[in-house]
Amino acid sequence: MTLSFAECQREETADVQKDTHLLLGRHYGRIPETWNAIFPRPDRKVARTLARAFSKRGTARSNVRAEPSYDSESNRARLTVVVDPGPIVIVRVEGAHIWKRTERKLLPIYQENAVDQDLVDEGARNLVSYFQAKSYFDVKVDSHLDKQLDRVKVVYYVDRGKPSPSVGHKV
Repeated sequence: MTLSFAECQREETADVQKDTHLLLGRHYGRIPETWNAIFPRPDRKVARTLARAFSKRGTARSNVRAEPSYDSESNRARLTVVVDPGPIVIVRVEGAHIWKRTERKLLPIYQENAVDQDLVDEGARNLVSYFQAKSYFDVKVDSHLDKQLDRVKVVYYVDRGKPSPSVGHKV
């Protein structure tokens, strides 16, 4: 298997390559030099596994392509994996505590594995709905998106206000 890393910074390439080797070695037992027909479509499986791993590590728009090729001299199939890990995404919610699991459910950045202004605005609306369901009807959520070359930082500023008393409950 040949690994190729596109659009990585030079200092980042060694880390990504090491992580990829560790991941594939853990997943398949070892890094095969030649690809046997052990799996039905190994190129898709490797690409899916690596894309999922990069998204769990906090990168957005990770692009992983596996390109099989046939070597007629050795009668073997070789698999070339092209990895573009994408920018690192940092998401913070300030002003209120939200569990990471709840944050992943509410913010569409995690489901879409991408970052743009529309997704950030939708995440702010989801946070407003979440806090209104918790009796904070005067909640205000402001968002800030900061894009750099290799990092994207999204900060949600939450002002919950005072919780409203329950209305319409008679004892």
